[in-house]
Amino acid sequence: RILSDLDLMHTAHRTPTVSVISLHAREIDTDLLVIPVYEDDPLDDLTDLDAASDCFIDIITENARKVDGVKISLLDKEREIDLRRRLPEGVRMYTGDDFDYPTTIKGDGERHSDAFLGAFDLIAPAASAAVQALDQDEVEQFDKILEPTLALSRHVFSTPTYYYKTGVVFMAYLCGHQDHFRMINGLESARSIVHLSRQLVLADQAGLLPDPDLAAHRMGLALELAGVDQA
Repeated sequence: RILSDLDLMHTAHRTPTVSVISLHAREIDTDLLVIPVYEDDPLDDLTDLDAASDCFIDIITENARKVDGVKISLLDKEREIDLRRRLPEGVRMYTGDDFDYPTTIKGDGERHSDAFLGAFDLIAPAASAAVQALDQDEVEQFDKILEPTLALSRHVFSTPTYYYKTGVVFMAYLCGHQDHFRMINGLESARSIVHLSRQLVLADQAGLLPDPDLAAHRMGLALELAGVDQA
């Protein structure tokens, strides 16, 4: 069980059992309910998404005592904030908004969202410093640290969003956390060399490259592999 066994949440290599079922949401007895919405899904229509949001809030409200929090990844901060306001007291909002996380994490004076998003993999040093600043009520410093990282996150998570993994691995390569840029099924080729080059620039502007010379060298290797003349 996921929410009642937090050690599972803290162990990256252990994955809970996942089942695909066709029951109505109200008939499901589970600790973790995932409802994906894809670009071509009928729920991608705003009207239907409003109805789905109402149903979602009803389910959480009816089962509030069993729910630690909910994860939202709509990339729409206004909708996330609205849902957050409607959550029962004591139920957390775990933000997955990789486009506007400073706003959702900082909160609105009444409620805030807890960080649970992929972007923090990209910007780990900045994220750590920003959260510590927020813990000390240094809101301006929090904003100052995270603001430069937004352009990088938005770039890496740009459409098609599911290729963000390529950007995360490329960032690890540029920063020296791994000695190669290879992914299963050749996913390193999912983003163009132009996209990856832009990622390097944005990472540098955000101050996230611990060794700029190493990053530049490795970018050069990627360019060479892509057939880009660097003479």
